[in-house]
Amino acid sequence: MIIESIIIISIILQSLAAYYAIKLIPITKNLRAWLFLAIGVLLMLARRIISLTGLILGQTPSIQDMSAEIVALISSALILIGITKVAPLFFSFKQAQEEIMALQRYNRGLFEASLDPFVTFDHNGIILDANEAAIQATGKTLDEMKGSRFADYFTDPERAFMGAMMVFEREEVRDYELTILGPDNKRIESSFGASLYKDSSGKIVGAFAIGRNISERKKAQALYQDLFNTTPVGLYRSSPDGHILNGNPALWQILGYQNGQPPTNINTNDIYVDRKTRQKWRALIRKNEVIHGFEARIRCQNGDIIWVRDTARVFRDDDGQITYYEGSLEDITASKEAEESLRASEETHRILIENIQDGVFLIQNGKLQYVNDAFAKIPGYTVEEMIGTDFQRYVAPEDFDIVIERYTRRQAGEDVPHEYEFQMLCRDGITRALVNMNVGLVMYRGEVASLGTVKDITQSRQYEKALRTADERSKLYLDILAHDICNQIQAVLLSISLLSNNENVPISSYPANQILECVEKCNSIISKVKTTENLTEAILTPMQLDVILHDCISMISAKWDDVTIEYTPTLTNAMVIADTFLEYMLSNILENAVIHNHNEDKTIWVALGERDTGFEVIVGDNGNGLPDTIKDNLFDMSRRSGGVGLHQAKQILDKYGGRIKICDRVQNNPSEGLEVQIWLPSVESSSEKKPE
Repeated sequence: MIIESIIIISIILQSLAAYYAIKLIPITKNLRAWLFLAIGVLLMLARRIISLTGLILGQTPSIQDMSAEIVALISSALILIGITKVAPLFFSFKQAQEEIMALQRYNRGLFEASLDPFVTFDHNGIILDANEAAIQATGKTLDEMKGSRFADYFTDPERAFMGAMMVFEREEVRDYELTILGPDNKRIESSFGASLYKDSSGKIVGAFAIGRNISERKKAQALYQDLFNTTPVGLYRSSPDGHILNGNPALWQILGYQNGQPPTNINTNDIYVDRKTRQKWRALIRKNEVIHGFEARIRCQNGDIIWVRDTARVFRDDDGQITYYEGSLEDITASKEAEESLRASEETHRILIENIQDGVFLIQNGKLQYVNDAFAKIPGYTVEEMIGTDFQRYVAPEDFDIVIERYTRRQAGEDVPHEYEFQMLCRDGITRALVNMNVGLVMYRGEVASLGTVKDITQSRQYEKALRTADERSKLYLDILAHDICNQIQAVLLSISLLSNNENVPISSYPANQILECVEKCNSIISKVKTTENLTEAILTPMQLDVILHDCISMISAKWDDVTIEYTPTLTNAMVIADTFLEYMLSNILENAVIHNHNEDKTIWVALGERDTGFEVIVGDNGNGLPDTIKDNLFDMSRRSGGVGLHQAKQILDKYGGRIKICDRVQNNPSEGLEVQIWLPSVESSSEKKPE
């Protein structure tokens, strides 16, 4: 038993020593795992040998079995350890293989997914692989391409071979242009890029190249070059110091070089007539990065001085430094000369227009686009104040409708009078200026406009009116002499005759009184006529009609205490445009209502109200009235039926823009007395401005 125990312990100790010896051996974990597995297997074999030896030597089965079992146990442990170490290695190896295969599939997918021709070749330029795009471009199969020369698929094989070999010298080639010769002699302009690829040890395996189809780009470049060479505008590229780096034929022609021969070493600093102009150009473009329509005078190679229009922009590098300027140059000498000629012509016309006595205007879309000084002076503005304003604001309200109606119809192309008169509203909003306008249609800046002249005829009309008034007054004087005064003189003569034929008639008798009354009437008529001699010269100003009417009524009431005047003031601040003759006219009307009323109980009715953007004064009496035949001729100078006062009232109201009417106080009943209706425009209606 002791020997058996020693053998068992010895086996165990040897096994442990072997295990730790293997652990301490400086080998990789993978190799150590395989050693454990190998020793375990050897011990399993040893177990079988021990078992067989025991049988051969005739040892008792119990000792042999125990030894074999111990060895089996130890070998099983070692095998288990080995398996636990080796199994992960086995699985990781399988996983690595799968990953490598997946990566290969991915790389192949990328290789095939490229829309551009993609090939790989070796040191001799022999194709190793190609993608579908390369197959399509060359018209060959993959098997046909593998093993063939890379250079054989191009129109210039020698250049293609040089490019392929260049990759192995420089490790990389970019933008190497070649033309692929495809099926049916089809040519594809391509730009190739190539680089080397190596194995895991860093050894160069070969090179791969990819070609980008640049046929369209080549066409665009050719088109651009054609445009560059044929455009009539000078195109250039210049350095920051001013040297022209490139230019098209039109540029050299503009600069005075014959046959479009590009000169050498041309510096733009030397061609400017004024070097300060070049300095200004550089300052502007550096500030704004771009410059548009810069005009300058330059000196050509043949000595001519021309005007050019320059448009340019800045190009900078990655560091922000200016690399060059690129722009266009246009010869504008002809247009400049035309502008100068036009400017001189415009200046001549401007001088003529500004110094002409008539007002000149241009209206477009309802706005004053131009007026001269003579036009602006008529309503009392400056030229600057009127430009851009609505012309309607300068039309008097009473003429607004006809002016706008004719303007609208003229703009619509209808045939309307070119010349007519209307009143312009002056700056104070009250004063009117009568003008004669002559207008027609013109084209201005591509649109229809009204161009015309206006002439201020206010004074001439005043002179005409003054002459007409003088003529009327002279006729009135003659009429008064032939009628009113003559009647009174006849009465005087008759009275004197009665006195001379009857010495017994006392001086205070009727004839004498009649003579005195006739003389007084003559004096009154003459005084009335003289009163309105200065009517045309009187200045029109705003006046309060209700106050003046009240004063006139008070004066008449004080003068004739046997007259009843019925007036109830219901309106205040009735402002009208009038002069000092307004009070005289109202007093005359009221006085006539008293003088020509022969009733013992004299009554006058007075009313003041608003009517038609103005005010109406109505004066009625309870006198005997007048037949219609006489009323119709009251203001007819050739058939005058009324007295001096009514004619003066008509003249005064004509000046104010008012009107007068005589009618029955009770309609269709003349015996119930007369009614005088007077209408005057209000200040608001006189100064009203139409909205723009």
